[in-house]
Amino acid sequence: MALIRLPWQDGKGVEPLPRHVLGEPIHQITVVVPIAPGKRNDLADACAALDVTTTDGASPFDGLAQVHMIRIEILDTLPVGARRPRSVALDVPMVIFGASFEGNIGHFARSMITTAPAQCDAVFGCCVDYPGLDPLGLAAWFRRFEVAPNLAFSAGFWSRSDIEQALDHSDRLRRFMPRAAALSAADLRAAFLKEFAGGTAGSAS
Repeated sequence: MALIRLPWQDGKGVEPLPRHVLGEPIHQITVVVPIAPGKRNDLADACAALDVTTTDGASPFDGLAQVHMIRIEILDTLPVGARRPRSVALDVPMVIFGASFEGNIGHFARSMITTAPAQCDAVFGCCVDYPGLDPLGLAAWFRRFEVAPNLAFSAGFWSRSDIEQALDHSDRLRRFMPRAAALSAADLRAAFLKEFAGGTAGSAS
């Protein structure tokens, strides 16, 4: 997984934006694309080189002034099931590319190609039907594989394990609440600590 934090920049080296782009509402995209045969490891290497959590925090995409965040992750398995989740191996590994930016997809694609052409080729070139360094083609490619999730994939700096743990806590809390209504305050505190903190009322300060 590559998490690429892109703070707003006004300094030297940042691509100038057309006046109509600055200040536009933030646009968010999530793109899910099959990885081309034999390219999974190449894509993992390309993502690792961009990951601000494992590098010095700099990104080749820092020059994208209108971009707030980019996130890339490889999916080899897909979790299914709510109460008893399990992982199912995908026949073809997929890549999720998420971004939030000001302006439209066309300008975003053009900015990426202008600012970081080598990285575009390194990452997207491992995916099926990548159109190359063609702004109109890349924008159309994004739209072709774009999905509409309930929450933009690029939001937040949480790992997959963090998200899975949060979902598990949420599920446990929903199961706990019906029992809580019938408990006294003291019993509720003890039951809550036992369920979520692994302790007892007497062990909490």
